[in-house]
Amino acid sequence: MPPIRPFLPRVAIALLTVLAVFTVGASAASADHVQPKPDISKLDYAPEGFFKAGSAVPGGNACAAEGALPFRAQMQGRRFNPSGKYNAFDNNVFEVFCLPYRGAGDKKADDVYGGGSGSDPGRGRCAPNPVPFPGPEAPLSTTAGRCPNHQLEYIDYYEETMRDILGDFGVEMKRYPFENPGSGNTTAGSAFNPAAVVPGTDHPDETIVIGAHYDQTTEGPSSVWDSAEGHAQVIRVAKLMADYWRATNTRPSATVKFIPWDGEESGTLGSLDYTENNIVPGEEEKVRGYWNTDPCAGGYPAYRYGNPNDRIGLGIQIARPAEIPGEFDVARVEAFNGAAPQIVEDVFDKIDDKVPTTAGDREVFISKAESPTNADMRPNGPVVIGDSRPVLFSSDWANFLAKGVPFFNPGPEITGPSDENEPNNPDGIAILHTPNDNMLTLNRMTSPEPSGERFSAGWMKGMEMCANLLAWGMLRPDQGGGQTTNDDVVAYYEALPNEAEATVPVNFDATGSYKYLTAGGRDLAPAEELEFSWDFGDGTTGTGRTVQHAYEKGGVYRSVLTVRHRASGKSDRMAVPITVVAPNLPGPELQKPAAEDPDGTFDLSWKFDEAIREGFKNYRVQEAPDASTPLNDPAEDIAAGWVASKPTESTIQPWQHSDSGSGSVRGNVKHEGARSFYTGVSRNNQQPGVGPNSGVSILELKEPVALARDAELQYRSSYANDVNDISRVEAAVVDGGEPQWQSVDSVTTTNFFNLPQDAALYPSGMELRRVDLGRFAGKKVRIRFVYALGASQFVNVARTGWYVDAIRLDTGTYQTIGEPTAKTFTVAGRPNGTYGYRVLGVYAGGLATSASNVETVRVTNSTVRPPGGGGGSGQGQGPGGGSDGPGTGCDPTAAFSSATVNALKKGRVRVAFARRSGSPATIDIFRTSVGRRVLKERLVARFTGRTSSFTWNGKANRKGRRVGDGTYIIRYRATNAAGRVDTRRRVVLRRKGRFIERPAYAGREGCGILDAFKLERPVFGGKRNRSLGISYRLTRAARVSVTVLRGSRVVKRFAPVQRPSGRTQRLRISARGLPRAEYRVRIEVLGAGGVTQTLVSRRL
Repeated sequence: MPPIRPFLPRVAIALLTVLAVFTVGASAASADHVQPKPDISKLDYAPEGFFKAGSAVPGGNACAAEGALPFRAQMQGRRFNPSGKYNAFDNNVFEVFCLPYRGAGDKKADDVYGGGSGSDPGRGRCAPNPVPFPGPEAPLSTTAGRCPNHQLEYIDYYEETMRDILGDFGVEMKRYPFENPGSGNTTAGSAFNPAAVVPGTDHPDETIVIGAHYDQTTEGPSSVWDSAEGHAQVIRVAKLMADYWRATNTRPSATVKFIPWDGEESGTLGSLDYTENNIVPGEEEKVRGYWNTDPCAGGYPAYRYGNPNDRIGLGIQIARPAEIPGEFDVARVEAFNGAAPQIVEDVFDKIDDKVPTTAGDREVFISKAESPTNADMRPNGPVVIGDSRPVLFSSDWANFLAKGVPFFNPGPEITGPSDENEPNNPDGIAILHTPNDNMLTLNRMTSPEPSGERFSAGWMKGMEMCANLLAWGMLRPDQGGGQTTNDDVVAYYEALPNEAEATVPVNFDATGSYKYLTAGGRDLAPAEELEFSWDFGDGTTGTGRTVQHAYEKGGVYRSVLTVRHRASGKSDRMAVPITVVAPNLPGPELQKPAAEDPDGTFDLSWKFDEAIREGFKNYRVQEAPDASTPLNDPAEDIAAGWVASKPTESTIQPWQHSDSGSGSVRGNVKHEGARSFYTGVSRNNQQPGVGPNSGVSILELKEPVALARDAELQYRSSYANDVNDISRVEAAVVDGGEPQWQSVDSVTTTNFFNLPQDAALYPSGMELRRVDLGRFAGKKVRIRFVYALGASQFVNVARTGWYVDAIRLDTGTYQTIGEPTAKTFTVAGRPNGTYGYRVLGVYAGGLATSASNVETVRVTNSTVRPPGGGGGSGQGQGPGGGSDGPGTGCDPTAAFSSATVNALKKGRVRVAFARRSGSPATIDIFRTSVGRRVLKERLVARFTGRTSSFTWNGKANRKGRRVGDGTYIIRYRATNAAGRVDTRRRVVLRRKGRFIERPAYAGREGCGILDAFKLERPVFGGKRNRSLGISYRLTRAARVSVTVLRGSRVVKRFAPVQRPSGRTQRLRISARGLPRAEYRVRIEVLGAGGVTQTLVSRRL
């Protein structure tokens, strides 16, 4: 268990109304086959297996050949299943004694089982063991020997076990690899998430996942509670579900994945790798749910030390809807949460049992149906369900929550400092990551037997109860379900990586596809009887069970697998979208040019290692003739531009200058200049392992900044704190109401540091961080830095603070002005104005690096006149979407030099414009939405003969029209000297009687290569799912790429295509399946003279 969280108020979900189970449709599509009504009587309850309650705990190295207990005699290959039921408690005992330590970087898979000669894993010892193991009243030992690393041995054992349990359901064993960097108490090296994948029959592309970590820290072998118990329950859940499917003649409707996570103790790295690399971008809602056990039992239903007056509680944590990221569907999370109480009620109504106390046996698992006033569930009992239950630990569920996936996480409420605040008490958190996380401790804590030398009935029955809860929830029709077995073909495959780099092969693996020989049987058809055909979505095809394919260009491709049974002719298909992107290669470092240049001709130079990838071709120099830098702070004077709030935790030093001499742990850390901005915990207030905790320190920009165009925030950062501390940069749109802060950048620690011996490990230098603020284009925003301490921390960890320097915000519309092969470029002939520059490296196949840092140059005394007599370079159009602000566009025939709107108080709008010609302007105001209904442009107000800016009172002046809440287009039209009509469009949103400026949805005709760019409407979707229309026109032939984004997520990418000049190109995106959100459409015209512009439309 890594990050530790504090006790939160106990807020249970009231069970006043018993919800009908299995009627909640979380995200499942309509099934192709009717699923039989679930029957909980077919779910097994068997807490005792080979090991019996009250029997003695084995002694010594019991898994060795010479051990007293014949583990080896009960093994079948690598499996341990003497009871035939894979009981969770049996699994736990076997793993503790035979595979007592598992960490990253195992080099060989043939280590002898057990802890070595002289070890006793069940009691937390491995050989050698120089320090005597303490008794229950003695101080905890931090030295308990070292066991062999059984990481690879565990994976072999797990895979063999799951094949035995799930083999007749077409189970496919996967190893998802990643690298674990290690931390202060975990090893580094190769890590693996082993997965048992059971393909779904009706919806193989939709999944549910159950997970529990199998890795450990180096601070105590065996780890019987954290983590052996959790992944022992995963095996038991698989057995329960498989036996249920057999008993009901069904198989799963959606794909079920049983995954023990590696790297959890290093910061939930295994599940993070899975959620980032195995969940298809844009398909997050096809993960129906995540079921976590880290661990579940080890407490409830027992009484603490057998005391009949001290019942151990069970908390079932579910997702807090408010924490679901904005682009995901909260309704499906709420529906998932609503089913949780009935899952518990069903299981408790089925199973009845007792546990011993010092005053005799006590009944447990009492449902409301059995005793409404004495049920185990709240408000009368010890089981609490809710999104605010006492949460001590963040675990792997947090990575699924970040993807909008609902989760179910049961766990005993025994963790946390003991009531007496005695650090040596083996109860609570004191046992974690120490040798006291052992068999004796858990037996003693959950039974009246004081020595802990006999297996606890309370612990044993709690593990089985947990497995039943998880299995029954996962068997719901809207989760894994159970579809009646038949002999249809099941097509299933994984394509990894599903967000791939262009020209890099994608692995397509259909090993999980299968067919039963007969409708009522479980024998699988031989693999050679199945044919596999692939359509990769880019015009190419393939055959074979496993294939590789590389995509040449970026885009989103719909890959399709067709599996056909030769003899019967039956077939099945499955599709997976593949997102192909340019490689995430670091960009060049652009050297800082002179801030001002007198004549418009100057040199740029940069640094870059071209050998980071084969096939380097050239550089791409891009210029923004409309560049501005609304924020450029060298972090020398906080008071000049910032407001530092008082920290919410008194021991946190407020934001201040890094050279203030206030006792910061690391002193004056800076990038350039004399100082930086700093906040953190002073050296004198460091209490490693204790606190301070749960505080924030905020530094906010005094004045909001207007982002007329796409913008990027850059700053230097040095951050060395606890892994639980997640600080952030936040932005909020200024719209007249309370600020709605959005996190735009999160800063964490990849390692943690002890005091004072680890000072050499502190980060050297300051990291350059770059934040895309494109989502705020056309808006005025507030910006702040939030230093946030986690709710708790690891032992001996120092909170050394956050240093921030060289804070800069750049805006501009970039176009390519040159493609040199050398690391220098001369810019020549620029008129007066301010220009932004950035550089990219380009490789074979058109792959490009990230853009470099942005640098600006102000030309002050150039003799070159811009086209049309205005400011600007003449090389590019006005900014994307026609938001040209107060400046002048480059089109010499434009009738307007500017056209803007400004929302005022009392529901009024300032309609501002400046004309180049003497022709008066006509201003039309159209309504385009009512509620969630998208309208055809409906004229509500018209103003003719206007020669200057004016204020619209927000009322209609067209007969029969009225103004209500919704989206409005303000259209400006005027005729230039040549008789050509110049049209500009701006968008406002009326909400609760007040108008808010919205980003542009339409550009204007210009003189650059991109003659026109427009979205059909500023809104789309709605109740009729109106599609998003995109159109553009070029002045000369060029390659064009169009990308549709929701936040930072790519929704659709149209691969670069050569387009002719003078012809309007039209694209269309279906609104079906797209969540309600703001969508950015970015067009890139490639090659010399290219341009990038972004427009915005909102899906209603």
